Amino acid sequence: MIAMTPTTEPTCRQCDDTGWVEQHPGQIPRRMQRCACFVQKHTRTYADGVPREFRDARLENYRAMPGNRAALRAARACLDGEDDLFLVGPIGSGKTRLACSVLNEHFLRTGSGLFIRTPKLLLDLQLLIVGDGKTVENRARDRDYCERLFSVSMLVLDDIGVEKPSQFTNRTLYTVYEERGDRGLRTIWTSNLGLARDPRFAPDDPRQTSTLGEFLGDDRLPSRIAGRAEIAFLDCPDQRLEDYSDVQPPYIWSGGDC
Repeated sequence: MIAMTPTTEPTCRQCDDTGWVEQHPGQIPRRMQRCACFVQKHTRTYADGVPREFRDARLENYRAMPGNRAALRAARACLDGEDDLFLVGPIGSGKTRLACSVLNEHFLRTGSGLFIRTPKLLLDLQLLIVGDGKTVENRARDRDYCERLFSVSMLVLDDIGVEKPSQFTNRTLYTVYEERGDRGLRTIWTSNLGLARDPRFAPDDPRQTSTLGEFLGDDRLPSRIAGRAEIAFLDCPDQRLEDYSDVQPPYIWSGGDC
C-alpha cells in the first residue's frame, strides 16, 4: 500500500506560493511580476543599523509596565510629532528597544532612518580623520557618511554617556545635533545619565548619579537637548537579568573547582 503525502493549501491564492503573478492575465505574451505576498515577505521592516535583537521592535509589542508608561506615551508622541526624544534610565530598563520601536515604525512610514551607538559614531568619525593620503573617492565617501548623519529623517544616537569625554566628543555630538536641528530633523537619544540631578535623592546620596553635562564637562549639548526634546525616564529593573532569572535555576557557588 502506497502512503500518500498530505498536501497543504497554498497560503497565497494569487500566486499559489510561487511568488509570481501575471501582470495582465490572458494577455500574450505573458509578463510576470512579483506577487504582493513575496514583496511583503522580503521587504525589510527595520531601519538601517538597528541591532538584530531589535529588528522586530514595535510600539505595539513593547512590554508596558508602570515604570515605562510615561516613556511609551512620549515615544508615541515622538513618532507622530516634531519633537526629539531623550530616553534616560538605568541599564536594561528598555531604552534602546523603545528607541528602535519608534525608529522602525518611522522607517515603515518613510523608508528612512538610522540607528548608531554613540561610541561607534565617534570611532567612525575619528577613523575618517586619520590619513592624509586619501583618494578622492575615499574623501567623497567620508562626506557622504557625514551628510547622512545630518540628513536622515530620524536618527537614534544610543548610549550617550559611555564614551570617553573629550573636546572632540563634545564638539562632534554638538555639531551633529545642531545641524540636524537646523534642518528640522528629529533625533532620539538614549542614556543612563539624566540632564539634571535626580530630585528623589540628596546630592550626597550614593544613589545619585552624575548628569550628562557633568560627565561631558560641558552643558551646551545637554542644554540643546533639553530645549528640543521630550525627556522620558524609564524607572524599570534590568529586564534582561529579570528574563534570565526566570529561566535559570538558582545556584550557589561555593568557591570550589568547577
